[in-house]
Amino acid sequence: MFRSLWSGTHRLPHDTTAPATARRITHTLLARWGWEPDSIDSAVLVVSELITNAVEHANPPLSLDLQPHSPTIGSPDLRIQVTDGGPASAPGPWTRSCAADEHGRGKLLIAHLATPTEASNSVHSQEVTIPSKQG
Repeated sequence: MFRSLWSGTHRLPHDTTAPATARRITHTLLARWGWEPDSIDSAVLVVSELITNAVEHANPPLSLDLQPHSPTIGSPDLRIQVTDGGPASAPGPWTRSCAADEHGRGKLLIAHLATPTEASNSVHSQEVTIPSKQG
């Protein structure tokens, strides 16, 4: 029922355009699912942080998988999986361009807004679930 053109796996460029592309895909999908604006904003923030981390700290290829999770009456929760090519040998462009105190908040944001899944972290993948209703 909630499967749409935008759910599924999306290959992303491994560059600084990837977070914006991922945000656009996520926002469009969740709006189609009928999520409330505040919940969409939370999910978009988590996706943006996960993709940014992959661009900064991992090798290509980069993909974003968005799927409905535990559908109930109303909108389903969102399962987000970001897969990359494993740890990079050098930091990405944003890490090199900013002071050290400008980094490191992403994991805290993700932990506050999302729930890790059982097999959530591996060398090449991170998976979280976002509830359709925040709060």
